[in-house]
Amino acid sequence: MSIHGTQGPRFIYHRGAGDAVSVDLDFALVTELTPSTEYIEHESEIALDRALIFRAERWRVAITLNLWKYASPSTKYSTICAYKGKAVSLYRFRDGNPFRFNATTDMLFMLTDVVPVHLTTTDYKDGLTLVFESLTTPSGPVLPIGEFAAWLSWGQDDVAPLGDTTYVYSSLT
Repeated sequence: MSIHGTQGPRFIYHRGAGDAVSVDLDFALVTELTPSTEYIEHESEIALDRALIFRAERWRVAITLNLWKYASPSTKYSTICAYKGKAVSLYRFRDGNPFRFNATTDMLFMLTDVVPVHLTTTDYKDGLTLVFESLTTPSGPVLPIGEFAAWLSWGQDDVAPLGDTTYVYSSLT
């Protein structure tokens, strides 16, 4: 038994006013779970220093669904396609917790692609690849005050890290 869960993935679409629709993805496998980090580039016009400031970390989740194992594959396909482009809460394991920023805040994902694929035969497409991309990112300060003060005090020829995510490069020509 896994500490995170043992059952297949699912997503929940929240219609508002406490009303939610859950779509279980039986016979599915999470094939991609990739974070992508986004930075803002800030260049000083006076000193020509360049700072890369952490902005957000987004997630991309791809799930391969064995559509041929369902009693009615066309019904499951049309059910999933109805949620394309909608914001949902995504669960890697339906008996576990959804993707979260912290203990209480769920991440929201959008179902961006529903792609039919060949899994067991080349005669017809008997599987689906579902791609979810995160919509929300954790909020909070980008740079602590001490690191920002240190950034201001560096000389023109310094190359130094700020924390784990920000770097300043100077004299770029």
